[in-house]
Amino acid sequence: MVTAMTVLSVVVGILAVGFSGIVMSGGPMTGVTPPLVPADSPTLGSPPWPVFSLAVKLHNLFAYLARVTMPPNVHVMNVATSYWQSEVLYSLTYNGILQSLVDNSPKSCADVASSLQLQEMVVCEYMKAGQHLGFLQSTDNGSKYGLTEAGKLAPAGLKDFILMINEETRDAYRAAGTDTIRTGVSGFQSHFGQELWAWHNEHPDKEAQFDGAMASLHPAAVGALLSGWSPPSTESTVCDIGSGVGTLVAEILQHYPAAKGMTLDQPSVAERATAYMEEKGLGHRAQVFGGSFFEPFPPEMATCDVFFMRFILHDWGDDDCIAILKQIKQAASSAESTTNNNGTKVKLAIMEHVTDTNAGAAMERAKSLMSINMIASCPFGARERTMEEYAQLFTAAGYSGAPKLIKLREIYSVLEVEI
Repeated sequence: MVTAMTVLSVVVGILAVGFSGIVMSGGPMTGVTPPLVPADSPTLGSPPWPVFSLAVKLHNLFAYLARVTMPPNVHVMNVATSYWQSEVLYSLTYNGILQSLVDNSPKSCADVASSLQLQEMVVCEYMKAGQHLGFLQSTDNGSKYGLTEAGKLAPAGLKDFILMINEETRDAYRAAGTDTIRTGVSGFQSHFGQELWAWHNEHPDKEAQFDGAMASLHPAAVGALLSGWSPPSTESTVCDIGSGVGTLVAEILQHYPAAKGMTLDQPSVAERATAYMEEKGLGHRAQVFGGSFFEPFPPEMATCDVFFMRFILHDWGDDDCIAILKQIKQAASSAESTTNNNGTKVKLAIMEHVTDTNAGAAMERAKSLMSINMIASCPFGARERTMEEYAQLFTAAGYSGAPKLIKLREIYSVLEVEI
């Protein structure tokens, strides 16, 4: 067992070293201010770098202290039973318990159970657990419950994410550890008999839930991106590969009024993307294309100044990643010049959970667990990668430049490389 004096010495050391500089290690962090910041811009949710860095350091410090002061047997039991916590959140969300409190009027667990026609004793125990987990707060001397700020997110923006993670993703994650580790077949295919995308085609309700889950992650991710990365110039043409309906390009164009954009995704998705761009009033500045990133790109994409991929390469094994990267290089090389309007080389930027970036213990742990999630959910070979591993993929695809790491005020990073 670690002694109190040892812990105190470590604390003093961390404070002395950690707070001698306010920013995180691993390279300089700079902010970006787009030419136009709309009133509803997701960038407004990004904290200043010093605040973000200090918060990360404090979180890591307190997490470390909690860990080293915990007896080993308690640590093992905590990890072994950690799924109990997600199951409580899942039940509170799935059964509408948190939703029943969104009117900000505190209710007793008995009243909630009655209104939802659920078993009172079980509901009361789940709500009590929800309080301990920080999703509910008690009022009126503990007789009633209301939502915390975290609890308000569950029935609203993060509902689909909570349900998805605790339904098909849970089953695939288990199969990765029991089957994939032996067979080399993804956890999802092992459990469900087919890969995720094919399964979604046969289960449109789950596909819609998946789309909702991904959309719930959009504001924080895009806010961090636009606060830390910028196109080569304010008039660049930004081309999003594997774009979905084009939410990222739309945000970029709204923040860069002189920029243009293009999107590429499956034809069925492209139909929705066209409608989305028109809805946003961006149809005259954004071109939408249907196709596969494993096949030659439309010739119009030869005019792209920067190709962008967000959470794409971690879905694939090395060979498939190299094939995608080669298609991008071919599209850029088909232009009369690989130099864009401001005299710089055409670039590729990817946004991923780049591992081993000195982001702090908590974030690196989360990225490690996310890597297993990719093994579970995607075709065999998918995973999160280090900057060095991405550099190897770029080299194998014929890219000559060295990638540049751009840290964001989030768990994600951007890697930018000249094509």
